[in-house]
Amino acid sequence: MHIREIEIDGFKSYAQKQVVGKFDEQFNAITGLNGSGKSNILDSICFVLGITNLSHIRAATNNDLIFKQGNAGVTKAFVKITFDNTGPRRFANYGEVVTITRTISIASANSKGTNNYTICGSNASCSAVADLFRSVGLNVNNPHFLIMQGRITKVLNMKPGEILGMIEEAAGTKMYDQKRNQAVSNMEKKDVRLDDIKGLMDNEILPAVQRMKDDREEYLKYQKYERDIEVLRKKQYAFVYDRAQRQAQMCTEEIAEKTEESKQTIESIEEINKEIENMSDKQKEQEKEKGEGLKNEKDEIDREVVAKRAAATEAEKKYEDIRSAIEGAEAKLTRAEGTKGSDMKALAKLEADLQKKEGELGGVEKEGVDLESDIKAAKAKLLALEQGMTTNDAGEIVSLESQITESRTRLTELATDVKTRDARMKELERRKAEKERELAKHTKEDKEYNDEKTKNDKELATLKSEIAKMRFDAQEFSNWKEESKKLGEEIKALEYSKSLIETDMLKNEAQFRDVPGVQRGVDVLGMIPRFFRLKSDENRHVIEHLMGNHNTTTVVRSGEVASRLMNGKAFMYRTTCVPLDGKDDENTKEAKQILAKKLAVAKAIAPHGENVDWAINLVEFDPNHSYIVNHHLARVLVCDTKEAATLLCYNKEVGVRVITRDAEMDVKPSGVTGGGARANHSHGMDLTRMNEWHNAKAELEEKLPRYRELEKKIKDASTQAERHNRMMERQSELTDKIDAHQQKFQYSVVATIRTELDAFEIEIPKILDENKAMHDEMKGLKAKISEYEERKKNEKAFADKEKAEAKKVLKNLQEREKNAKGGFEKAKNTLTAMRSEIAALIQSIKDGEDVIEQSKSQVIEHNKELAEMEKAAKDANVAQNIAEDRRKAFIEKMKKHDENMNQLRKMIEKGKKDIQQKNVRLEEIEREKAKVKDDFAGWMKEAKDILKGNPWISDVKEHFGQKGTNYDFTGYNHTAGLKKIQEMEAEMKKMNANINMDTMSLLASAEERVMALQKKRDQIKKDKEKLWETIEKLDEKKKVELQAAYKSVNKDFNGIFSMLLPGTSAKLDPADGKDPLKGIEIKVAFNGKWKDSLGELSGGQRSLVALSLVLAMLKFRPAPLYILDEVDAALDLSHTQNIGAMIKAHFKESQFIIVSLKEGMFNHANVLFRTRFVDGTSQVSRTDNTK
Repeated sequence: MHIREIEIDGFKSYAQKQVVGKFDEQFNAITGLNGSGKSNILDSICFVLGITNLSHIRAATNNDLIFKQGNAGVTKAFVKITFDNTGPRRFANYGEVVTITRTISIASANSKGTNNYTICGSNASCSAVADLFRSVGLNVNNPHFLIMQGRITKVLNMKPGEILGMIEEAAGTKMYDQKRNQAVSNMEKKDVRLDDIKGLMDNEILPAVQRMKDDREEYLKYQKYERDIEVLRKKQYAFVYDRAQRQAQMCTEEIAEKTEESKQTIESIEEINKEIENMSDKQKEQEKEKGEGLKNEKDEIDREVVAKRAAATEAEKKYEDIRSAIEGAEAKLTRAEGTKGSDMKALAKLEADLQKKEGELGGVEKEGVDLESDIKAAKAKLLALEQGMTTNDAGEIVSLESQITESRTRLTELATDVKTRDARMKELERRKAEKERELAKHTKEDKEYNDEKTKNDKELATLKSEIAKMRFDAQEFSNWKEESKKLGEEIKALEYSKSLIETDMLKNEAQFRDVPGVQRGVDVLGMIPRFFRLKSDENRHVIEHLMGNHNTTTVVRSGEVASRLMNGKAFMYRTTCVPLDGKDDENTKEAKQILAKKLAVAKAIAPHGENVDWAINLVEFDPNHSYIVNHHLARVLVCDTKEAATLLCYNKEVGVRVITRDAEMDVKPSGVTGGGARANHSHGMDLTRMNEWHNAKAELEEKLPRYRELEKKIKDASTQAERHNRMMERQSELTDKIDAHQQKFQYSVVATIRTELDAFEIEIPKILDENKAMHDEMKGLKAKISEYEERKKNEKAFADKEKAEAKKVLKNLQEREKNAKGGFEKAKNTLTAMRSEIAALIQSIKDGEDVIEQSKSQVIEHNKELAEMEKAAKDANVAQNIAEDRRKAFIEKMKKHDENMNQLRKMIEKGKKDIQQKNVRLEEIEREKAKVKDDFAGWMKEAKDILKGNPWISDVKEHFGQKGTNYDFTGYNHTAGLKKIQEMEAEMKKMNANINMDTMSLLASAEERVMALQKKRDQIKKDKEKLWETIEKLDEKKKVELQAAYKSVNKDFNGIFSMLLPGTSAKLDPADGKDPLKGIEIKVAFNGKWKDSLGELSGGQRSLVALSLVLAMLKFRPAPLYILDEVDAALDLSHTQNIGAMIKAHFKESQFIIVSLKEGMFNHANVLFRTRFVDGTSQVSRTDNTK
């Protein structure tokens, strides 16, 4: 933003309209004689900018700004400034040109005069104009951009503190000083308020409070007695009420338990009755089944067994017949292969002998064959000559004329072919050159293709190398994932099966309430079958019988846990607890020796060599859990028969409990017998299911580590796998890209040209070779034709000569044949015989191979039949086994049927006995319930009476019995509590006569006032602390801003001064040599030598120093416009010539308007305005110094 032009009319000395412009956007000067109106141009700018202190523009009132104060017929002053609104510092929301005007009119007794502003032709207020100029850093009422007359002289006389003040003004830190002074003033007010509060408290309030506190002690003691009595009395009533409630609750629980027990007993009786009824029905059905259906089923099974046996025998016979046929075919195959092997060896030997003989006799044989061929050719030639003919190269009889004709015909054909090929050659060379020129036009396309191909091939090779370096086995990673997935599914299935069984286990395990100090799963470990597993399922009945109902016995961590559960009545039904840390007497060395001796004796005396073993050996368990298992299975022998059970039990050396493997007989040395696994195991968990649980648990323990290992491997390798996949995808993309690029190129112009050129490169050499061969052949033909024509001229002489030579050659050949005939015939016969023998062997081998193939086919066919018959035989055997198993199952079924009949009978008898016992228990329960109900009514009446007289109990009864409350009844004694209340009431009666009851209310009021004043005092102190913090922050900010301003101004000061006065330097030094914030001095150096003071400088030099400092201050916060009014007045003429260069170098974004009387100054300005005073008014002319 800068001034383009100024229009002045009626302002000060400008009576008539004057347009001052166009202004240069950087350096403008105004000069003229004193009193010609040059400074009035600067005043007009300040006038439009909205200056309020008129003394700065040499006026007292607005009337002073109008030409001759309105006395010369001019009654208003008008100034219009046109701004170029471009560049970094510009008026926001305005176009490229902005005009601002100000008009004032003369004030009189009847009128205050007018003062109007416009912005771009629209009326505006003074504040709006001021805000507009402030937005670009021009505040005429705080004008750091305005340097008036005398400013330079003032700077020269400044002290260090005043120079620091200039830095502060440039940095704009006065705001910090204002805020700091305001904070200090506020702090002084806070101190006054603190003194007022302190005096009020020390002199009036605190002494009165102390007097009332002395009277309060007795009153507080009286109040404490009142509260304590109230608390004790409430506790007494609460204790009695709570005791009655708890007793009533216990009665309610006992009644509920009795009711539940009665209900369960009745349900149990009904259930047993149903079971007896069902068992009776089953008994009748089984008796009917045995009498009717079982006999028919037995006959049917027997017939089926006989039929299946016959079918199995027939299938086995057919199977054996096919096996015999296979063995015969395999024997024939073996013989044929043996014969073939011997023939192959003989053939190899004969072929070797033949090769040897051919080496010995082959030359003789060949010589004989060649002689026979040569004699035949010689005879044919002689015969042709005798017939007036001759022979050609193939030995055919031809005439000389036909040979000449044939040769000439061939020569003509060759000449034609050569001409055709020469023409083709020229055409190819022409087209080749044409294509090469065409290819040269597509050099760029060809290069781009090759560059792209090279780039893609290089990237693909690099990618393949990186993939190889990774050494990542994708197949192995895939196998891991597949195995992990499979294991995960198996684990999920196992966990599901295990959870189903555990659900059943929970149903059978004893349920208990939470007890402090006992954790489920940590202290309470579940039922006994969790701690052992059957070695064989056939032992299930005997172990279940031995466990009886104890397989629901609960295992706990220790005896202490068992005591807590029992004392806390945690179990809902009668339950036995077995601790893990119980002492196992059966696990001692002595006990083991005794048991081993007893087992040895039992095995020795067992009849029929029966299998006898300790029951504990039929299960597997952790040795750490031996006490739990021994608790139920120790010192019990298991045998097969009842006879052995009786014998072993009552033997003095054995003398332990013995049970048969089917649990039908259980004998104890005391003489008590029992048995029947199903009768004695009506509750608890099926041990077969428990074995399934143990198996699932073991499988999980086996599979889970491998699964976790795989998951870890997959997780660890997943990043590498993802990178490998990305690289493989990139490789595929690159391959596709290369293929597509190549395919695209194949159909391009360049590819078509290259294909044609490649074809030319192949065809041209081929034609050249063919032409050479044709020329050679033509040369030979010409020679032959010459020879034939020469012979034709002397045909008779040539024929006679040829006959003589032919006869001579024939005679010579016949003599050679006669001499070699004996050796030739012998060699021929020997070799022919060997070749015939070899041919016979080859035929024999071929016949043998046919036999081998035939035998192999037979073996394959028989093997197919054998596989089918083997399957048929297996199916027949399976069917036979099924029939046999069916018969065995039927026999077992009959045995089970009888066992079930006996079992049903025993269970019906036991059920009837149980019903009698349960009916007796029902009567007892009803009597017990009646007594508890009477107790409940008494306790409820007591609780109701207390509540009626003390309704507050309803609000606090949830706290009764809780520790840390007034209703903690631990160790409370009702009688002692009542006695203490009576003693405290007597003491209160004595205290009542000496207490002033108003003391507390007065003291409370005084203390509230003290607290309010203390709160105010504390708040004032906090406010003071905040004020101190504010002052410290302001001082710190001011220090930072001043340091930044000091460094910047110091740097620019030196730069400006050294430009204005070459060969010099200038700087601002701290007055104390340390801290610039305590005062600043100006230092100047000439040619690197620093002056002690500015007094050593001439007046012009000192003025130049002051001007440089002022300009450096201006540059710290640059404005778009600077106005300097005769700042060079104190400068020497020689010092003003560099000001223009300095402005251009240091103030590139600012416009300077300088009023000057020095030619060294205004002659260097880009634009110079000259003012003159003509006929009592000022006029302006413009000079452009840049042209």
